[in-house]
Amino acid sequence: MNSRPRQLILILLLAALPLWTCSGNMGTAHLTIELGLPHHATFQAAPTAFERICALFPLFPKLAHAAPPANITGLKLKVAQGGAITFEDSFSPGSSSISADVPAGSGLTVTVTAFIDPADIGAVLEYAGSANANLSPGDEVTISIRMMASETKIVIPDYGYSTIIQVDDITGNNKLSLPVGGCYSPNDVAFDAAGRIYIAFSSGGLVRVDDILGSNQISSYDITSMGSIRAVAVDRAAGFVYYANAGNMIRRTTLTPGTYATYAPSNLNQISGLAVADDGTLYISGVYNSDDAVVHFDPEANSGAGEVIDTPYTGGMITRRAIHVKFNDPYVYVINTSYISTPVGEILKFSKNLQFIEKTGAVTSSMGSIESAPMEFFHPVHFVAVLNRKFTIMDTDTSSSYDRIVSFGNLEGSDWSAYAEYQYSGSSTMGTYFSFYSFS
Repeated sequence: MNSRPRQLILILLLAALPLWTCSGNMGTAHLTIELGLPHHATFQAAPTAFERICALFPLFPKLAHAAPPANITGLKLKVAQGGAITFEDSFSPGSSSISADVPAGSGLTVTVTAFIDPADIGAVLEYAGSANANLSPGDEVTISIRMMASETKIVIPDYGYSTIIQVDDITGNNKLSLPVGGCYSPNDVAFDAAGRIYIAFSSGGLVRVDDILGSNQISSYDITSMGSIRAVAVDRAAGFVYYANAGNMIRRTTLTPGTYATYAPSNLNQISGLAVADDGTLYISGVYNSDDAVVHFDPEANSGAGEVIDTPYTGGMITRRAIHVKFNDPYVYVINTSYISTPVGEILKFSKNLQFIEKTGAVTSSMGSIESAPMEFFHPVHFVAVLNRKFTIMDTDTSSSYDRIVSFGNLEGSDWSAYAEYQYSGSSTMGTYFSFYSFS
């Protein structure tokens, strides 16, 4: 028999060997993911390039990860390429890492989600984190993913009753409330990577608590020359908290008060909301050059003094008041509202460089009830649960005291729901047990 065919077969077999992993599956890589959950005793970010190199040598110890907290009920791993999911699997809690044989490829996005028992007193329902990877067939790769709060319960600053209210979801399950001693009229709330709650008060400054029970309260944030704190937002990745008054003063510090930076953007005043983008820049709702606006601000620009970037969006579709702002990559959302003259209640959608895309919403004629048709508002005033996939908005009925929370999946109003608890006097309904701040 001619030896050439045998040689050709041998060459093909040898060429195919690298496509097989040790588990015998063609075109896969063995991936181990170390989970950097915020509640771990040794919380860490993803390793640096130097740390990755050191990890290849036994002389350098492996970075430690503590066991996950007991309140995690499950983990899910997804691998995507070009937006399409190529691998998905679920894992039981109880380990600081998970491993799987996943399809190899370049430009992969690896995402891990940890699900939290809703019965846990904390505000977090899910932690999530992702990393990019290029995996060749046969690779055995270990990566670290930093997990951050990504889905929370609904935590509501109830201005009129000077309390913070937490419910598991829009149905109002497990309602709990927190009055903070010495602090009155809360305006805003935010969450850090671990899910701790930051509360901006009209009277009492900025307060951080671990949970709705008020555990480990910190109220020593510097509010010198600020007065009432109108807005708060957290850069979860960098570990900074930003808070602003109703003028043009914005202050930044570490999550536990430390070094401070103060910003006063020119031509900006009447700040009504803050949102942190994934790149650490801020979107601010308020008034710019005497016109209602949303502004993009980079605190690291101008040698750390900060400056407005892009062109502020003023007027235009913001026909009344820019009351609050939310960032949900890759879009910016602004509440445009007023209850005087001809009432307006709209959600405006912008690109990251503040190009207007679309608007939705109208004022309902169904006052005096917590129910209305999808995307029909009373007087929308504030985004809450800002990390969540769904929109959740505080909506105040200025004429009949039927303040409520509304929730929906997209700007078309899918999965629309409303929540409030009625107050009664005998058999008569006297409004709801919410009293939100109203803006003209």
